[in-house]
Amino acid sequence: MRRPNFFSTTNSLADDCFAAFVEFVGTTVFLMLAFGGVQAAVAAGSADDAGSAMQLLLFVSLSFGFSLLASAWLFFRITGGLFNPEVSIALMLIGVIQPARCLLYCIAQMAGGVAAAALVLALTPGPVSYDTFLQQGTNKAQGVFIEMFVTSTLVLSVLMLAAEKHQATPLAPVGIGLTLFACELFAVRYTGGSLNTARSFGPAAVTGFPHSDHWVYWVGPALGALLGVSFYSILKQLAFSLCRARLLLTELSRLFSFTALQSRDTTISSYDRANGICNVPPNFVLRVAPCSYPYWKLNPNQEATDPRMSPQDPVDRVVKSGSGNEIGSSSPV
Repeated sequence: MRRPNFFSTTNSLADDCFAAFVEFVGTTVFLMLAFGGVQAAVAAGSADDAGSAMQLLLFVSLSFGFSLLASAWLFFRITGGLFNPEVSIALMLIGVIQPARCLLYCIAQMAGGVAAAALVLALTPGPVSYDTFLQQGTNKAQGVFIEMFVTSTLVLSVLMLAAEKHQATPLAPVGIGLTLFACELFAVRYTGGSLNTARSFGPAAVTGFPHSDHWVYWVGPALGALLGVSFYSILKQLAFSLCRARLLLTELSRLFSFTALQSRDTTISSYDRANGICNVPPNFVLRVAPCSYPYWKLNPNQEATDPRMSPQDPVDRVVKSGSGNEIGSSSPV
């Protein structure tokens, strides 16, 4: 059976639908664990005194952070473990997934939010305590900007840890989960800590949309996704410009070093410009030094191997015979 590549831009509709189904299951698992943790925290005691309020804040933040860490790690190798329409939109904007797949992901994630909210409501006693609304006197403008900031932080962590491939990519769920935990610590007491339209839409749908500020949890996270993608694009452009400048300097350095070697009347049979390697017969291999060194002959008739009438040539350190350092040696050039 062919294994679908869920981050390919050429997947079939069947692959997209299957990936969306996995996103639905993953979003349901993630939010069900998180909502259940909030219900358990509220049931464990009230938040009348400062100590209990602090414990509730910490417990709710841990519920969301560790639920995302666990569920994303489970599904990371299948669909990427997005579970968030804003993250899906961000990945579409940078070209990781196609618009059709993004649309299917968003529908699946919203449905997963509703399913998780309904299941927790059915399985736990008491009223819904995991819905999101503005608290502590937070006005709508403040709520939008808080949600925008924390969502942009979460989106940027996904782009830098998961979309950018590096040695720490397999551990991306850990970093993303800890980022959500930190964001929840800030936002829970003011907006409920959504960072995810599906997370707010699910409880609102099963309770009949009782809060008039529900639009905040659409506008704020959407703006946060755009802000995170914009900052990521700026970082990529700066990194690309710096990389081009570094490559240009390296190329100039290699050219100057190559010129110094040619001044020794050495016959060069071939030159690999990409790797900075020259082949010198008979059976000589040299690696071009990263910096150029001055070299001259006091006696034009002097042999290149005669050190008596010439200053020591630092380039000699990179000219080795077959018995010396081979290509790929870790010795400094």
